[in-house]
Amino acid sequence: MPTFRPFATQTPFYSYEIRNLIFGSYRVLFCVKEQEQTVQILHVTHGARERTPL
Repeated sequence: MPTFRPFATQTPFYSYEIRNLIFGSYRVLFCVKEQEQTVQILHVTHGARERTPL
């Protein structure tokens, strides 16, 4: 279930909830659209890269 994933640190800056998933060496930022029953991938970053704002 995607809603079990923790919120990303960027969430307070947006009008929707951004979730965070670590998958291997990658960080995936996504939001859950419950009404449409979909997940929208917002950003994928390799763990070796510096963090930058969305």
